[in-house]
Amino acid sequence: MSAVNLQELVKSLLARGLALPVIEEIVSDLRLEIHDHDRTAAFAAAALVEATKEHGIGLGDRSCMALAIQLGVPVLTADRAWAKVRVEGLHVEKVR
Repeated sequence: MSAVNLQELVKSLLARGLALPVIEEIVSDLRLEIHDHDRTAAFAAAALVEATKEHGIGLGDRSCMALAIQLGVPVLTADRAWAKVRVEGLHVEKVR
């Protein structure tokens, strides 16, 4: 998971009323591998703008997609718009 997407997860859980220490415990229990969103990641995510803009894909989503492409793994999403994105190396798996 990208650090950008971790931030989105934490933000969502805070908005639902969970306390930060509880969220930290949940994230720790998940044993996620968190990847930095560094210069290379920023350029890779920005390079996806053209292919994603018509589908309403935002910064966090592009960060997730770019990381999946970099790692050579499928990206999991519940967002149907992601399945419409056509980018070399991007494999989208819908979870519902």
